[in-house]
Amino acid sequence: MYKGFDLSDKVAALSGSTAGMGLAIARGLAQCGAKIVVSSNTQEDTDQAAHALSKEGFNVAGVRCDTTDRRDIGQFGAEAKRAFGKVDILFGVAVGPVSVGPA
Repeated sequence: MYKGFDLSDKVAALSGSTAGMGLAIARGLAQCGAKIVVSSNTQEDTDQAAHALSKEGFNVAGVRCDTTDRRDIGQFGAEAKRAFGKVDILFGVAVGPVSVGPA
């Protein structure tokens, strides 16, 4: 485990965390001891990332979440809390479409 700082009693939930920067952040938090909840808008990607991190020895759960759907966002929070009893850290790596320009 990385000893730079200790997250061993923390739970981190991350949207958009099954590849690229999101997965790297999830892995880094796990290396600091945090329990991790990863997510993607597809169940297959979510399951694959959770399995890969679990094989690396990390305590991880996967919860599918489409960040463009308010119901999914609420369910993501509830499922993340159900998995580990709490959520201490929340990363919004994936977010829904952002309006640009005049409304």
